[in-house]
Amino acid sequence: MFDSTYRSSPAVTRAIHDYFFAKSLDKSRAGGVVALITSRYTMDKQDATIRQYLAERANLIGAIRLPNTAFKANAGTEVTTDILFLQKRGPGLPASGEAWRELVPIDTPDGPIHINEYFSRHPEMMLGQMRLEHGMYRGGEPALVGELSPANLARAIGALPEAVYVARDAGDRARADIAPAEGTELGALKEGAFYERDGVIVVRNGNRLDPANLTSSVAARVRGMLAVRDAVRLVFQTQLEDAPEERITEARKILGALYYSFVARYGPTSSRENVKAFAGDPDHPLLLSLENYDPELKTATKTPIFERRTLERYRPVEHVETATEALAVSLNETGDIHWPRMEQLTGRTVGQLRRELGSLVYRNPEGGAWETADRYLSGNVRAKFATANAAAEIDSSYRRNIEALKAVQPPDLEPGDIEARLGSSWIPATDIRDFVSQLLDISVSDVHVAHAGAIATWTVQLDPGARWHVSNTTAWGTSRFRASELIDQALNGRTPTAYDEHEDGSRTINQQETIAAREKQQQLKDRFREWIWQDGERASRLAHDYNERFNNLRLRNFDGSHLTLPGMVRDNLRDRDLARHQKDAVWRILQSGSTLLAHVVGAGKTWTMAAAMEMRRLGLAKKPMFVVPNHLVDSV
Repeated sequence: MFDSTYRSSPAVTRAIHDYFFAKSLDKSRAGGVVALITSRYTMDKQDATIRQYLAERANLIGAIRLPNTAFKANAGTEVTTDILFLQKRGPGLPASGEAWRELVPIDTPDGPIHINEYFSRHPEMMLGQMRLEHGMYRGGEPALVGELSPANLARAIGALPEAVYVARDAGDRARADIAPAEGTELGALKEGAFYERDGVIVVRNGNRLDPANLTSSVAARVRGMLAVRDAVRLVFQTQLEDAPEERITEARKILGALYYSFVARYGPTSSRENVKAFAGDPDHPLLLSLENYDPELKTATKTPIFERRTLERYRPVEHVETATEALAVSLNETGDIHWPRMEQLTGRTVGQLRRELGSLVYRNPEGGAWETADRYLSGNVRAKFATANAAAEIDSSYRRNIEALKAVQPPDLEPGDIEARLGSSWIPATDIRDFVSQLLDISVSDVHVAHAGAIATWTVQLDPGARWHVSNTTAWGTSRFRASELIDQALNGRTPTAYDEHEDGSRTINQQETIAAREKQQQLKDRFREWIWQDGERASRLAHDYNERFNNLRLRNFDGSHLTLPGMVRDNLRDRDLARHQKDAVWRILQSGSTLLAHVVGAGKTWTMAAAMEMRRLGLAKKPMFVVPNHLVDSV
């Protein structure tokens, strides 16, 4: 795990859970409370490095230890679990709370065990009894045994200290040593942004401005970049406000002068020293965009913002002639079908617009909202087809939906195209039962098969008489594994391993018996693949079920040709619009809600920024968007 933030604390990154604990605490504000759920090893392991790190930065409010069976039902694992409550320290919040760095021995029915000193002082916060248990990986492992009950958990929670949480405003007032400059609105400053007040560089932290704690040389660099940053903002502001050309030119000259002055003294804004100094500011990428930087030559050339206008203010369309054009404007401005806006653009009624648009829009029976054809006629079209059929029984206007959906249904897969294997969750337990019954030549009533979908677990059991049937022990089994056991393991994705037990309690793998069992299990798997499709009725039923459940999707064709992307800087595109596939990618982000854009390293910067700007304009900026370089994918 590499994170430059912890370059001086490599011990924090040795284990991924330790890293996340440290990162979560560092990202919290002073006075905030963090709850961590972890195995007992955070509290009980011999190496106290992570406890030392956390204790230096936070107060332990309390902890609760849960029995090792607390998560067995939903996670299928047995592990003693701790819930830690930490309060981050800061100015005005002194070190206090519980000591929890050291281990101390305690007596148990199985012998002494070393546990965290906190639990030694507060045994009531352990909801069970510490014992030496045979764990998942080794014997004699300390574990908290017992049953977790709501009453015990509520009692432990009630025993935690009260009134320790410090509200953001109260905490800021308690520890603030720098207030906003007179006449400065804090809301105008971005979270984490640098700002200069009375000659001191400060950083916005919530509702306060805190000292940045920079060296004099770094502070000088930051002051220079703050001047350049504010000048860039002024250039953007004059362009987006459609200020007179003289004001825009004057703002551009100011930017050029400040930039030249900074570079002459400190070098390009993209140099290593300047990047390091300004990296925490949210407008750091804005400064980097002012240059085309060559890291090998360590030289930079200025981008077109220093020479000409790069932003255009969005001018709403006032009138269009056709319903199709009105739809494009509506999608561009709102990301959806907005009938009042389309009426305003065309002067036509909603009914007239819908008739003219025809197959370009459909009303979704689920909710009644109107959707574009590319959206409605995609996704789970089989479920939509069934819904449209049901809706048409009540409202005949949905019959057009039926015809359109029928044309986009995926062709059914035939049994020969479907892989059915032991363990496939879509195959009913009754079919597995019938397979076992016919394979072993035993009564169906002697076979019991169950599937717990929530934990993806199968069980196969035979009645005592059938368990020792020759087909189960010899014909389809081995000397170490019965056929029912091999089938059970195959259903659960496991392969059999035969062990020889020794007098000293150890065991070794019996290679010959293991190979025999695995060969027999493979024969059972192959036999099942043949058997499952042999019966016509069963094959038809399973193929239909598979198609309904899995072969039901139609991919959406995202068409972003209508997007105008106002406010996008077109420096690197030489005044050309985005390419067709780039606009399609932006539209996909806006419509999908969460999108992975996989592309060649460095290829997506421009249109990713365009997507972010468009999402912000449409009020969708909080939607998740993921951009991951991938040399295996060269287009979206």
